[in-house]
Amino acid sequence: MAEAFQPLISLTTDFGLADGYVAAMKGVILGILPTACIVDISHEITPFNVYEGAYVLDSAVPYFPDNAVHVVVIDPGVGSTRHPIAVKTNHGLLVGPDNGVLAPLMEHLQVQQLVRLDNPDYWLSPVSETFHGRDIFAPVGAYLARGVPFSSIGTQQETWQPLPGWKPSGEKGKSSAWCFILTASATSLPTFRPAQ
Repeated sequence: MAEAFQPLISLTTDFGLADGYVAAMKGVILGILPTACIVDISHEITPFNVYEGAYVLDSAVPYFPDNAVHVVVIDPGVGSTRHPIAVKTNHGLLVGPDNGVLAPLMEHLQVQQLVRLDNPDYWLSPVSETFHGRDIFAPVGAYLARGVPFSSIGTQQETWQPLPGWKPSGEKGKSSAWCFILTASATSLPTFRPAQ
């Protein structure tokens, strides 16, 4: 007998767990998709640190099933002109701000389609100027996991915001990179990995 499909949504934020922000996002998701399995990748990213968030995502997302939807809210530009986006890849869907936090994943995965989230039919209303995680990213992620066609949630976009300085640089046999994470086990982790 085939196993029943359970929609899988991961959450990665810089909200911490001392207040109700993460719970609000989960409540929105479950209100749209009560059968969702919600997995917390991390909510302890240093506030607004898109580099740290990108590293955590890049180290975790490849190990999820291909049907997962990954909602990311590390968003120092919330309320500004930065765009909310969703990305269809060969290894699941990504939903978050177009500020570089998704760029390393998009480089490693095969991007099949990219849209700017501009269809308010899939948002909460009214939309807060400072909580797009609850009002845009969480509901869009839930609708996608529920099976809403990807092309219906927004307008096709061809490019995305890179993450400056993410890739190591080098010349004449020398290379340079920087480390920015000290893990709980006191291990410093670099921003780059060996060439495949």
